Amino acid sequence: MQENAEITPDLKKKQILEAAKQVFGKYGFTKTTLDDVANAVGMKKASLYYYYNSKEDLFKDVVKSETDELIKQLEENIFKLKSLTEQLISFVKIRIDYLHKLINLHNLAASIIIEVRPICESLYREFSDKQVEIVSKILSDGIKNHQIKQLDVHRTAKLFILAVESIAMRDIWKSKFSQEIDYKSIEDDSLFLTELIINGIKK
Repeated sequence: MQENAEITPDLKKKQILEAAKQVFGKYGFTKTTLDDVANAVGMKKASLYYYYNSKEDLFKDVVKSETDELIKQLEENIFKLKSLTEQLISFVKIRIDYLHKLINLHNLAASIIIEVRPICESLYREFSDKQVEIVSKILSDGIKNHQIKQLDVHRTAKLFILAVESIAMRDIWKSKFSQEIDYKSIEDDSLFLTELIINGIKK
């Protein structure tokens, strides 16, 4: 791909992100360099610095584009379902599928996930807040439809997200030593927890 003066900055940035996804997937976060990304998108490294000052900034944008896509998937699919039980179970399953896809796409070992988490801390908080909003809506609708008891919606949603995130991070941390992330364990425990919560709050 050759540099083109007529390409708008927004389009060029999109091309850089798409190329970066492929490069991170091929080499992993640690081994990828900005030179690799510049070569993949067909531009000089100096030109790439106009858009990104570091590999970490570029990686954050790649992850943000995918977390935004996950939020879109959650909103499009969950609220088509009728019952709170179906919605929360679907939320957990879509979220785990996303985690699996993200880790495989970027060839992320557990040690790298733990390494990049501080880099993406603000993005992680934003992503967590958006998930809390979705679960809060599920719970609010459940109260309105007389499916569950009256409760502190926002607090319950925050604790639910914290719990499912903790289960995932537990298995990611364990895989530092076994090299394999046990997605079945993450899903089984997350769904078990979800059913416990539902049984505790339903009328």
